[in-house]
Amino acid sequence: MFNIIRLSLLVILISILSCQISRSQVDEQAARIAARGMIAMNKADYELAARTFDSAMKIDPAPILYPYEKALAYYQMQQFDAAAFILDSLTALDAASDQIWQLLGNCYDYMKMKKNALDTYKEGLKKFPNSGRLYKELGVSTFREDWPRDALGYWETGVQAQPAYPDNYYYLAKYYENTGEKIWGLFYSEVFLNKTPNQVKADEISQVLYNTYNKALFNFIDSVRTISFTRVKVNVDLESKNKYIPFQTAYQLIMESLPEAQFSLLETKASIAQVSDIRIAFIKKWYSEGFDKKFPNIILEYQKAMDEDNVLEAYNYWILKNGAPEEFEAWKENHLKDLARLGKWLEINPLPISPEAYFSRQFYE
Repeated sequence: MFNIIRLSLLVILISILSCQISRSQVDEQAARIAARGMIAMNKADYELAARTFDSAMKIDPAPILYPYEKALAYYQMQQFDAAAFILDSLTALDAASDQIWQLLGNCYDYMKMKKNALDTYKEGLKKFPNSGRLYKELGVSTFREDWPRDALGYWETGVQAQPAYPDNYYYLAKYYENTGEKIWGLFYSEVFLNKTPNQVKADEISQVLYNTYNKALFNFIDSVRTISFTRVKVNVDLESKNKYIPFQTAYQLIMESLPEAQFSLLETKASIAQVSDIRIAFIKKWYSEGFDKKFPNIILEYQKAMDEDNVLEAYNYWILKNGAPEEFEAWKENHLKDLARLGKWLEINPLPISPEAYFSRQFYE
């Protein structure tokens, strides 16, 4: 009896091990095929990618990655109905991520099924309440429908829900560039430039940041130049330190007090060099006036740290470079060591964004 039991256990053990080996082989075979699909995706050969991921799914239907990538390939081919069919089936799975809801909503958006798109993003947020990407998509969709206030609210909420997700800052930076509250565009632009891996969008926001400074520094009313980073007006000056001064007003007052921010009647635009000088002078005066105590701000703290380590000028040129690329390239020729030093500094000291510490306009309003 003992020998029979031992023999039975051995057979079961061998069966389990055989299944594990077989399972491993299946996983490995499917993964190798899927890897070829990824290569096809990177080469924009989406038809081949879709077929390849389909082959991986037939061998190993378990991973959610393969059908998602197949749907993404269909999406890139603008076969939105085929992509949506796959993605809709994936939303019921426990392994579904917010990216599945995002891509499904995008499919509906391109199919002109606006209500379905909005409902999909909102349903996704029920499962992923801290998804910055879903708030971003809600903002984009509602902005296209001429609901800018709703869009603004979604992007701002996205920043609060997932501060490390960069794309909400991108849309906020672009939005505020052309409003009377350009001050917020400056900060949102800077966060985005420090956090995005998307070089194309980074180049765009670099130009947006440069333009935002110039629009604020050269604001003309009845042919009279004024400095205008905000429409918030409070009848105080820098000596009124015991009075309540909103953050926007404090920022405006410092800017108005800087000799570097004053221009001749013949000037209508500031160079990168001039904007850099203004930013350096601003951070010194902001701290000397004690506004850092009244208004904690991680971006200004970051600039202060760079100023103390003598890399702020190089940083200013780096974040503004696409505003005046020829000027940047001319400066770069003589400052390669400064840029290299900045690169090392940024690698050691990335902008600290976390759920506990981030920038939002709503902190100051």
